This record gives sequence, structure tokens and C-alpha cells, in this order.
Amino acid sequence: MSGPPSTPAPRCPGAATSKAPASDTSPRRTPPINGDPTIDAGGADEKNNVYENLTSLLTWRAAGIAVYGGYHNTFRNIRIADTLVYSGITISSLDFGYPMNGFGTDPTNLEHITIERAGGHFWGKQIFPGIWLFSASKIFQGIRVTDVDIVDPTYHGIMFQTNYVGGQPQYPVKDTVLTDVSISGAHKSGDEFDAKSGVGVWANELPEPGQGPAVGEAVFRNLRLTDNAQDIKNTTSTFKITRE
Repeated sequence: MSGPPSTPAPRCPGAATSKAPASDTSPRRTPPINGDPTIDAGGADEKNNVYENLTSLLTWRAAGIAVYGGYHNTFRNIRIADTLVYSGITISSLDFGYPMNGFGTDPTNLEHITIERAGGHFWGKQIFPGIWLFSASKIFQGIRVTDVDIVDPTYHGIMFQTNYVGGQPQYPVKDTVLTDVSISGAHKSGDEFDAKSGVGVWANELPEPGQGPAVGEAVFRNLRLTDNAQDIKNTTSTFKITRE
């Protein structure tokens, strides 16, 4: 990546949390709702937390929700709208140089979420979707996205991407299931990024020079696609999208 894709909110190293609720919050033009798994060298984890009944509007230079690792955490009953440069939701295993464990086998759950007019472009020519799933320097697994509506995304609905270092992919996307997801209104943007726009679900083949195609697989159950310029785009040989 030519720049940090969505910088985690500041926190103290070693301050891992468990069973910490966050609810009924409505940030506007502020940092994102952030599940940040920054840990110390002892190997603490972000786990068993619930973030619910939240709203993120007009978020700038960040995603509405950003989840970096951890396990058995739940994000539910959330509305995200009008992110200005980044994705509505970022699910990423990029460690930013901090010690962290990536995602555990116990699922990370994102459910009952509406994402409206989300996405944008930043860091040169990189564009961002309604939901961005980015496998990178730590393990990417155990992701469950359920009952999510993506409406009128700026460029595309859902994008899968894998980070490359020295021309080689890091961790693949695995054990990732998206259920009862709808994507509507992904239209051609008409700007300089028009060729990369208008896609409902995209396995990105080349996010930036020096990078490479998404690696891994994801399962969609009851995926609903309407009024998109292109429903699914996957020209890679390295990523598998399964619809059930």
C-alpha cells in the first residue's frame, strides 16, 4: 500500500479489552468506530466485546467501522452513511507495525448494518468500497457478515484485497461468510476512477502498482444484487467467490 489504509484510533499498547460494551453512540465527522486489537508482546487479545446501536456519519479520512483482528467480537445494529474517502466498513488484518494476533477462529460478527453512499478514494489511485475486506500481515479468518444493506456506494459495494510484500501475497482471506447481504445502486462514477466503479462484489485484481490480486475465498449466502453496473467482478485465478 502507498499509505496506511485506515489508521486505528490511538490507544495504549497492551490495553486489550474483553467484554467491553459500546452502545447508543452517534459520531459525526469524527474518527470511526474502531475495533483495534493493538497488544503488547505478551499476546493479549481483543475478544468478547459488543458494539451496538451506533451511527457513523460524514466520517473523513477513516472508515465508519474499522476492525483489525481479535475474535468473538460483535458489531450490530449500526448505520453508516456518507464516508468521504474510505470504506463504510474496513475488516483488515494489517498490523501497521504494531504487535497483534490477527483474527481468531471464533468468529468476528458484523450484523444488522446499513451502509449508505460509502466509499471514496485516497492514497493516490486507491479506491474504497462499502465494505473492504483486506487480508494482510496477520491471519484473516472467522469473518461473519450478516444482514447488511449497501445502498448507492460511491464506487463499489464489497471489495476483497490482499496485501503484497516483495511481490508475494501475505495472508489469504479464509473462513469468511457473508449472509443476507444486499447491494444496490453501484453505478459508474463518471470520474477518473470510472473504470474501477460500478461493481457490486469485486475481487480486486490490481489495487495499486506493485500489489497483486486478492487471494483466498469467501462464501455468500442469499446475496441480493440490484441496479448495479456489474454485479460481480472476479478476473483473478487466486480468489474464489461462492454463492449459495
